Amino acid sequence: MKKIILITIVCLGIVVYFGSTHQPQNFPTRTILSIDKKLSTNEIGVYLKQNNVIRSTTVFSVFARNKSIKAGQYYFEKPIGMFGVIARLVEGKSHIPAVRITIPEGSNNEQIAAIIWGKLEDFDAPQFLKKAKEYQGYLFPDTYNIAVNADEEVVISLLQNTFNTKVGKVSGEIVNMAALLEEEGSNLENRKMIADVLWRRLKIGMALQVDVARETYKWKGLTSAPITNPGLQSIKAAQEPTPNPYLYYISDKDGIFHYAKTYDEHLVNIQKYLRK
Repeated sequence: MKKIILITIVCLGIVVYFGSTHQPQNFPTRTILSIDKKLSTNEIGVYLKQNNVIRSTTVFSVFARNKSIKAGQYYFEKPIGMFGVIARLVEGKSHIPAVRITIPEGSNNEQIAAIIWGKLEDFDAPQFLKKAKEYQGYLFPDTYNIAVNADEEVVISLLQNTFNTKVGKVSGEIVNMAALLEEEGSNLENRKMIADVLWRRLKIGMALQVDVARETYKWKGLTSAPITNPGLQSIKAAQEPTPNPYLYYISDKDGIFHYAKTYDEHLVNIQKYLRK
């Protein structure tokens, strides 16, 4: 009888040893698996075994019992033993790799979609453009580390939240102006100068007439929506323009700005700096 018990214990020990320390040969490396919060410990074990993460559902259930497994998505960069799997699930460490993506200031939604397209596994560019259409101007340009499995909704939320964090509450008028300044100017100094010129044009009922938005030649006022996603510098320029007496400006071939109080002075600047 003792011999039978001993053999049973040894066999169980072998099962536990191999089930907990040896990974299946086809362990799903570089694959993202999702643990649903509705699953029981045993159901999680079944799911992991079906996906070749563990060898034994029974052994997993024994060692994972009474442990708080966190739902979510998990990425296994290399095969690990069952104890390592349980630890990862309890700690909620997804290990999902992130992609470093830089969105330059002044990028419009189409440019953002082109930058991200192909870098994130679940990012759908056409869907991004459709869903983000109403948010242009409020998708903050910055450098992000984005999970490789992020979809377009996650990206939109991330960029919007960053805008809210770094910019805070701001009027649509400021964002529309900042978007124009982003394209019209080249640094904080000239953007603040241009901002004062454009705000003055609005105040006196003059058309903005900025080349980056041809519609501003057709009617007075700001654009109906931001033409791009401005950076913090342009938003600051729109909020804090540099007071000046000018109504006109041009940028010469070297990127230097020249200002004029009257249209006649403006024509002189055009002749002097643009038609050499």
